[in-house]
Amino acid sequence: MKRFFIILSVCLLAVSCSSKCVIEGLFESGEDNSAVAVVFDKSTDVKDTCAIVDGKFTYECPASDTTILSIQIAGDGENHHKAASLIPTKGTVTVDFNADPVTVTGSALTDTLRCFIEGYGAFYVEYQERLAELGHTLGEDSPELDSAHEALYEEINEKMQEFATDVFWRNKSNAVGLTALKEQIYDLSLEQMDDMLADAPAFIKNDASVTRIHNAKVNEQATSEGKDFVDFEGRNPEGDIARLSDYVGRGKYVLVDFWASWCGPCKREIPNIKELYDAYSAKGLVVLGVAVWDKDNSGSRKVMEQLGMTWPQIFMGEDTAPTDLYGIVGIPHIILFSPDGKIAERNLRGAQMKATVAELFK
Repeated sequence: MKRFFIILSVCLLAVSCSSKCVIEGLFESGEDNSAVAVVFDKSTDVKDTCAIVDGKFTYECPASDTTILSIQIAGDGENHHKAASLIPTKGTVTVDFNADPVTVTGSALTDTLRCFIEGYGAFYVEYQERLAELGHTLGEDSPELDSAHEALYEEINEKMQEFATDVFWRNKSNAVGLTALKEQIYDLSLEQMDDMLADAPAFIKNDASVTRIHNAKVNEQATSEGKDFVDFEGRNPEGDIARLSDYVGRGKYVLVDFWASWCGPCKREIPNIKELYDAYSAKGLVVLGVAVWDKDNSGSRKVMEQLGMTWPQIFMGEDTAPTDLYGIVGIPHIILFSPDGKIAERNLRGAQMKATVAELFK
């Protein structure tokens, strides 16, 4: 849904004077008369456009501590790619697009949001710097490098989650809390997420992405290790109906790889899977690919040929049933099924996956 209002330099919504936010923007567009300010409400997907006159624009909206607005300068000029995010708190908020970087003043909650984003980003910077140090110290071909990378990732990720969790508990009544929850949501267990949502306000509980991830975690727990497999069906590359039950629960270990042709990490995992297929298929290991989130799967066929993927495949196109049923929110996701059809291990990757399979057939 999109609504566009262009009223000279003032864009108005029907709000009372006692509960409104007035956003005053500054931007020198030079000779480009096409420059406009585009205001996007991230919670409702509503988009408004304000004209910029004499280097200024004004936008009025209901004050809300639970909303994040994104404002971007758009136009024909080469330098019109500046953007700012803010929480429209009561009063006047000034956005200076002439500053580098863009500055937002007048909203304490926006300052809190900025501090969180900058603090969270600092962990990524630390990770990259220490990652480079590891490579330099151990050497890029060192066999210890992968395990060192994994340990470093776990360390930094734990610190990031602790930081985001603390910010959430101190801000769960506003948009900063929702942002902090979303940043760590994939790493939370179902129990942790339920605890954080127990007393959370409706705008957090009912957020579309929060609801989607929560449902996925419920399904992930229902298909955890030791549980029976859940069947689904798609099409094989020849176009015939193919079901998971055609392979799983038939007396053999089955390694199932949920992947997509556009997914870089998926393609980097394929050589590991091929290595296992070549080494153990004659000994009884069944390897199955499930191509998901891939429209018509034309890309899947190309990657299969490029990477020598000769094992069976189930094409799902845009049907998300398999990933919904197993609570998969990121790929590659590789699951090992036992001969009796129960889930032996989930989310196998790289060296761990190869060691697990090797142990079965030693």
